[in-house]
Amino acid sequence: MLKEAGWTIQGGKLLDAKGKNFTIEFLDDDGGLERHTAPFIKNLKLLGIEANFRLVDPPQFQRRLNDFDFDATVRRFSVSTVPGESLRAFFGSKAASMQGSNNLSGIADPIVDLLVEQVIGADSREKLRTACKVLDRRLRAGRYWVPQWYSGTHKLAYWDEFARPSAPPPTYDRAIPTIWWAKGK
Repeated sequence: MLKEAGWTIQGGKLLDAKGKNFTIEFLDDDGGLERHTAPFIKNLKLLGIEANFRLVDPPQFQRRLNDFDFDATVRRFSVSTVPGESLRAFFGSKAASMQGSNNLSGIADPIVDLLVEQVIGADSREKLRTACKVLDRRLRAGRYWVPQWYSGTHKLAYWDEFARPSAPPPTYDRAIPTIWWAKGK
């Protein structure tokens, strides 16, 4: 697709018809995800794309997100386990041009809008599941984002330093932090 659009690799750089290098900036306000983005940037450079990670202060970051003034950003989205109306804010065409919306990818696709409405209007678990699968496929086909990691499980770390007394106090009703004891103390 890049070739069809007039992009060519010359001297290890991806250049347009005017000789301008393909550049992309990853905008963030917290360096915590830079280590996840750095390998992606390295691979883009191998393709001749000039990529960098730009760290800005939180107010500037939020303003630039609100104004859609960025090439790419690293974000983690959490949506409800039961999809509903919030899908419009993330994927709906109206949200694509609404300042400050969660539709950072600018998705403005009438088919996505239709699928979102089918998810919201599903009147059975089976219809909901089917509509979600079709919406997921359409969004993946649009390549609006690059997933960086995924885990199908939840991990839990615990320390078995604490325990409950074998016999609860007379007023024991539920787990109250004051009745938890440290083991062996």
